[in-house]
Amino acid sequence: MLSVTDPEVNTHAGKVVATTSQLMSLSCGAQASLDYCWFRHPSGLSLPFSIKTIYWANYNLGYSYEDTLSQGVCAVNIILPITEHSGEWTCNVGIQGSSNEDYAVPIKVGISGRIEKFLYHG
Repeated sequence: MLSVTDPEVNTHAGKVVATTSQLMSLSCGAQASLDYCWFRHPSGLSLPFSIKTIYWANYNLGYSYEDTLSQGVCAVNIILPITEHSGEWTCNVGIQGSSNEDYAVPIKVGISGRIEKFLYHG
């Protein structure tokens, strides 16, 4: 059995700025394989792990996780984020061989309206 002492769990970005209507990715990781992972939405909603896309119409939320637990990475893709998804998300992981049950790391997210780019042809 793998023995992990005081593993460090870090976010890959402490603050994320995203735009509505574009895919938003959040992730955290450790130096060991993960048993499980899940994210908590700023509203308190828990997003269960699934590599298949899940849509929750009540929350205007669609998401899927990447299959990276064996690499020590917990990564979720939020499909078409909206401004209501702004706030503090939490990445929660279980590390193989660790005596701690769950590690949680906060990620601050800001989502702004769609940015239009205009090209001038003159």
